[in-house]
Amino acid sequence: MSLPEGASGPTLLDLMETEGMEPRTLAMLRLLLTQQAASTAPAAHPEVEELRARLVRLEGANTALLAFTECLAGALGACPACWGADPGCACGGAGHPGTFPPERGAFEAFVLPVIRALGPSPVVVRHRLRAAGPGTGPQAGPGFRPVTSFNREP
Repeated sequence: MSLPEGASGPTLLDLMETEGMEPRTLAMLRLLLTQQAASTAPAAHPEVEELRARLVRLEGANTALLAFTECLAGALGACPACWGADPGCACGGAGHPGTFPPERGAFEAFVLPVIRALGPSPVVVRHRLRAAGPGTGPQAGPGFRPVTSFNREP
């Protein structure tokens, strides 16, 4: 009796299992056959080993970048999976920066230093002056100079 092309018959282990061999003996035999198959495998070419090592390095770098991107998304209140660019995402493509409350620690680590480096924004200064009310704030004192840009020139 022959098998159809591409089909394989039962393995030696399958036959032993159906013959009622003890599970412990069967497990030991399975281990021995696995070790034998591994020891008779042809040695890999140096190019293959080099590619495997490169793959491992790239997978590590990719994992690190994904973790960094997730952290940055948290700092900006964005969806860590798609940043609001994928309608098929769990956020429905609406998770652009500012959609979610930012994660405080990540915000303080990534965003706050940038805000501090930019200096006072004209929009923020105007908002604070309006909130303070007339006759208060820096415009009331001598030497008031309104902020007109992000430059820190005197």
